[in-house]
Amino acid sequence: MPDEPAPTPAPDAPSPVAADTPNTADAAAGSAIARVVATNLRARRTDRGMTLVELAERSGVSRRMLSLIEKAEGNPSLGTVERIARALGISFAAIIGADPGSAPHPVAPEAMVTPWRSASGHGRIAVTGEGPAAVELWDWLLAPGDHYTAVPDPAGARELILVVSGELTLTHDGTTHLLPEGHAIRIPSDRPYAYANHTTRPVRFTRNTLPPPL
Repeated sequence: MPDEPAPTPAPDAPSPVAADTPNTADAAAGSAIARVVATNLRARRTDRGMTLVELAERSGVSRRMLSLIEKAEGNPSLGTVERIARALGISFAAIIGADPGSAPHPVAPEAMVTPWRSASGHGRIAVTGEGPAAVELWDWLLAPGDHYTAVPDPAGARELILVVSGELTLTHDGTTHLLPEGHAIRIPSDRPYAYANHTTRPVRFTRNTLPPPL
């Protein structure tokens, strides 16, 4: 079997694929990351000899949506992209072009892939582990008034959150948690959850995503 094609890397400082919650700064539907996802999805699917129907059955994403994503015309949530990646046997970071490989490689903020943006905030992947079940380290900044409502991750997924500055409002499975600076929490992310900043100061936090085993 020939070697798998290397994922197409994301360009520097890209626009987001699509936020799970719409935001005015996310208006570019045909964004740079969407094009990277389209290229990597098509390459991985064809390399595995999978039809769109087969991928739809494995991922739970409709064939029509998959077809649109392969043309960089869809507007999938981050959760949808995660499900597609897992069905293809690769990590979320790999399908969006954020996998730096195995060699030590410092990543500057401007080079981090940024799947979510607001007018003044961001959710970007700082570094990732290796393999289809790689841990991802995210750097999040929520400006006053920002919010992010996630689509639940696959069953068994977890997140580890540490607030670096400000106060984060985390709503998880119907319960609200206020996390001041220095506080941390672990949540099962396969349930409804959301981040918000209800204060007048920016909130900075790190998030480690731990996907379930494939």
